[in-house]
Amino acid sequence: MTLIRRGVYAVDKPDRAILAAVQANAKLTCVSASRFYGLWQLREPGTPEESGALHLSCGNGIPKANVVDHATCRHRAHPYLPVAGLADVLLHALRCLPEFEALVMVQSAVSQGNITVEFLRRKLPGNRNGAARAVLDLVIPRADSLTEVLARTHFIRAGLRVRMHAQVPGVGEVDCLI
Repeated sequence: MTLIRRGVYAVDKPDRAILAAVQANAKLTCVSASRFYGLWQLREPGTPEESGALHLSCGNGIPKANVVDHATCRHRAHPYLPVAGLADVLLHALRCLPEFEALVMVQSAVSQGNITVEFLRRKLPGNRNGAARAVLDLVIPRADSLTEVLARTHFIRAGLRVRMHAQVPGVGEVDCLI
């Protein structure tokens, strides 16, 4: 048993990200919390040391090395881990990550039925959240993979007309009809 901080002990080998969050008295959020909700990611997550900064909601504004400190969490947190609630994780990702990285996280949560685009849109008012709302415009009602979402976005931006989950006579349903 290892003392993590006063009153907090770890048995065996604790998860490095969880350990860092507990030591910082913070919650994992954004891309660092995505695996705890089973969200899609463009890049394979590594340890904080391998993948760069850890994304935390510390709530105190004190800079920490190798930490991207996000806003304070406003929604119910994970029930037993030091992980921000799904809504906060996605809102932080929409404001922090590049467009496609945020898109696949939001799309996976929407496709799983865990959150709605409308809920997220209501939480992103004003001009400063315009880019985040633009990502929400790319979310489709149903997607089976991150490749499907990215392909659709690229096809549309290339000027092609796209129908998702179209029925083709003699074939059945296709993911993407151009």
